[in-house]
Amino acid sequence: MGQEGAAVVRRGFRTSGGVFIVPFGLEDEEHDAPVRWWVTRPLAMSVGRIYPGSWIDMGVTIKWKPTFGGARPIRPIEIDLGVINGDACTQTRTMDALYRYQPVGQAVPPCERQLRDVEVPRGDGFVLGITPDNNGNKSLLARLQIRPVPALNFGGSYIWGTHPQSQFPSPQYMGKGYPDTVQAPTWRVGAHFDLNLDEVVASRYPLPHLRGEVVYGVDSVGKTSMMMLGEQALADRRMLGGYAQIAQPLWRRKKTRLPGLIVQYRFDFADPDRAVPGRTKDGYVLSDFADRYLYDEALQAHVVGLRFPVLPRFNLKGEYMFVREEGGRSNRVFNDAFSLQAVADF
Repeated sequence: MGQEGAAVVRRGFRTSGGVFIVPFGLEDEEHDAPVRWWVTRPLAMSVGRIYPGSWIDMGVTIKWKPTFGGARPIRPIEIDLGVINGDACTQTRTMDALYRYQPVGQAVPPCERQLRDVEVPRGDGFVLGITPDNNGNKSLLARLQIRPVPALNFGGSYIWGTHPQSQFPSPQYMGKGYPDTVQAPTWRVGAHFDLNLDEVVASRYPLPHLRGEVVYGVDSVGKTSMMMLGEQALADRRMLGGYAQIAQPLWRRKKTRLPGLIVQYRFDFADPDRAVPGRTKDGYVLSDFADRYLYDEALQAHVVGLRFPVLPRFNLKGEYMFVREEGGRSNRVFNDAFSLQAVADF
């Protein structure tokens, strides 16, 4: 490697530690209201239980953003590597405990998939003491962003760790806590794409801004002796979700260089349990919002909205979300939503 190549490798490193938003994809790091296009967040990155949105954790990261070229330097690659304290499964359950009402005596739903009566005999336990770090392990993360031009960003993210099993027999772990249980893998992999055509193509008329992400994940079940006895109540949970959105400014303002009124659309999809609905040798496993099994129903949403940047740091937003539940009209809960928001960033 020559001196120029060695200089490229040395440049662009930044190490940081402490508490930060986990670098995964694009939306979660840019989910705050002043930056976010919408009033609401995509289902897969919030209530859809695919990726634990607003994931703030403690850890250490290394960012490498090398600079190439001399006269007109470019920085087309950005790589994040890191270690954080928590894991995706535990973080998801923690958000449930904080923001979802649970009646007294009812457990927070496990991340692993709960098996039905038609699959195996049930033997549910309980979940207590869930915190953002309830095991002795760490999670490893990596993210790659590629920017051939400043207005185009595509790449992928991956985070892997282990979580304690959600339910365990009390006699086996008498006097012990969740860090003492059998640990199982939990991971998320994602891909993202962001393109602002208005910054790429010189045009008299404003052009659209496109963005999308897709996330696939697995929360594995702990392999315990209870599985050999045919009494395991949990199984691996596999999930898939994502969104695609487009924003089209209707005009440009010459004096402020801000876009005019922006018309936008977002398609959401979140399936937190790929095994439901499904068929077993004894019957069907169906999704039903009225049953006791939470987070197995897939959701789709079509969101249409308007956004108006009044000033560089003051935005007005309005949107309507059409939510469609898995299972057709008979399984609908009629939870469409209309939202308005005014955001001032100081």
